Amino acid sequence: MYFGGTQPTFNVECPQAEYTGICLEFGTLPLPDMMFALRGEHWLHRHPQTDRTSARSMAAPGLASRAMP
Repeated sequence: MYFGGTQPTFNVECPQAEYTGICLEFGTLPLPDMMFALRGEHWLHRHPQTDRTSARSMAAPGLASRAMP
């Protein structure tokens, strides 16, 4: 059963095992910029009927251009 994170899953599926989890985060851009970009990308994902011109104008400053400078 999957609970949304990996640690509970390991504990349920392999109760006899010792689990040591790590998380690596890499970020070079301010959090507000990334949140704005992610919000726009998500909106476009949830509104696939958006015309291409509008989508391009919204995505231009979007995730790829902000996440990979």
